[in-house]
Amino acid sequence: MGLKSTGAAVLIVLTAATLTAQPNDVFRTLGTTSDQAQNIIMGSFTSGAVALIGERSVFRSASPDVRAILVQGVIAAARAFTATADFAARYSRFREAQRPQRDTVPQNADEALAAQQKQLEEAISDAQKAAERQSPEVREQLAHNIKYMKEQLAELNADPEHRAAVDAVVKQQAREAEAEYSRRDAAFEVEYPADPKRLIARRLRAFLEMSATVDFSARLVEKEKRMRFADPALEAKPREWKMLYRAGKPAVDAARAAAEEWLKALGT
Repeated sequence: MGLKSTGAAVLIVLTAATLTAQPNDVFRTLGTTSDQAQNIIMGSFTSGAVALIGERSVFRSASPDVRAILVQGVIAAARAFTATADFAARYSRFREAQRPQRDTVPQNADEALAAQQKQLEEAISDAQKAAERQSPEVREQLAHNIKYMKEQLAELNADPEHRAAVDAVVKQQAREAEAEYSRRDAAFEVEYPADPKRLIARRLRAFLEMSATVDFSARLVEKEKRMRFADPALEAKPREWKMLYRAGKPAVDAARAAAEEWLKALGT
């Protein structure tokens, strides 16, 4: 083994020892702070997007073996952070902020007609304010029109058949709105389960599924002064897939091994 190879091996051993002893030291190595890194980790789990922590230049300049060690350190630190009460509290706040809300809709004819009357009164008030700058003749005509409109609306709303028709339509719309809320709420519970461990497990499985498809032998070609995949299907892959490709196989293999171990420990 030459001097250069020996130096690289020593660096790998020292880096591994440091990151094993103090998982959060990897953030300092990558040129960021624990707070910044934890915010990115939080965002990654809530959004489901793979994100790079720290300075890109640090990771890009590292050898494949050191990249693998850095990835292991980041995942170890992320695993430790997500087991804290702070992470659970942050996730709970985020989850409540995302929870779907019921739409405020009338439940029967009385509520619908009351809302209609309120809208009419507001429209009349706006029209009267606008008419203050008009001639007396215009204001008189407006008052006449308002009086007529109110009389017609009162007569229509007093009709039992009209009220029954309105009641039927409004109740049907209320049922549809409640069904839509139930659908959105059920989807929300799947996307953001109450137990953060279930969310973490879902994200880890998604990562393992995506990362298993990365073709590290894919050929790149220069197009418009940028390196792109020769295969258009690979060029159309999402940003996260391309990020893993650029990270390299050793780093992704290390991430996959750490993710599989984490998933197994979660037991979900």
